[in-house]
Amino acid sequence: MNEDKHMTGTKLNTRCGRSLVGVAAAVAIAATGGCSNSGGSAPSSSTSTSAVSSTPSSMPTSASPSTSTSTDPLAKNKAAAIAAVIAFWKKVDQLDALPKGDLTSLDLVARGQVLAQYQYNIGAARQRGETAKGSTMVESPSATSAVDPLTYKVAACVDVSEVTPYKNGKPRSVPPGTSRSGWAYGVTQDPKTLKWYVTTQRQTGTC
Repeated sequence: MNEDKHMTGTKLNTRCGRSLVGVAAAVAIAATGGCSNSGGSAPSSSTSTSAVSSTPSSMPTSASPSTSTSTDPLAKNKAAAIAAVIAFWKKVDQLDALPKGDLTSLDLVARGQVLAQYQYNIGAARQRGETAKGSTMVESPSATSAVDPLTYKVAACVDVSEVTPYKNGKPRSVPPGTSRSGWAYGVTQDPKTLKWYVTTQRQTGTC
């Protein structure tokens, strides 16, 4: 996901589908009711390749926020929250395509349960010989503020129709009707570094 290249337009090329690994992670998260910041048992290693959860393998391009800084005083934060989701998917895509990529680098874009879930699922997928190539489109992203001033909610439609999952180097088919789905992300800003991180994720249905 080249952020600069995808920061224009109404679609985000987040390569969500690029990693079958990502899609599996997203699906696993959705199956448990979404990500939360609470602790608990180790994330499940679902291998499903259906929902946009490819490692919900990926999602990177970004559409510039529709809000205007001249009319919306929170526009800057909304844009930053959306950019954080894009950066998250870009990193996931990179790791999905690189079997030996450093999974600890995910902490640059995610925290909490999302960080733990993706590190676990991508690692498990690698052991099964699963990777993915392609680009995911994040369509119509929008951000809204939450009760916590340091947290924003980002909603988007993720399309992984152009992502091809692989098993031991051989392409695998994706179940029909699973290439597009809606997702809601919780994005939190670190009060010290001011950097934004994806902390929660849940599937909201079709789109």
